[in-house]
Amino acid sequence: MRKIADRLAVVLVLAGLVKGSFAALERFTAAQWVAGVYLGIGGGALAFILWVMALARATPTRVANTMTVNPIAAAWRRC
Repeated sequence: MRKIADRLAVVLVLAGLVKGSFAALERFTAAQWVAGVYLGIGGGALAFILWVMALARATPTRVANTMTVNPIAAAWRRC
């Protein structure tokens, strides 16, 4: 399963290169790079820590079920 995910990631990056989707990165300012890294690392680390804390307090099935609701909650909150 891991090999399939790795191959898919490579295909998606290559598709982005062919399509020119990465051209916008050349125009990023330093502040935009800092914001992107902050959101990527900070948000990812926070999500992982909260996920581990949830696993310590609930069953894996319940934690997995609540993780699938995150995109729905984010979309609802944006409205």
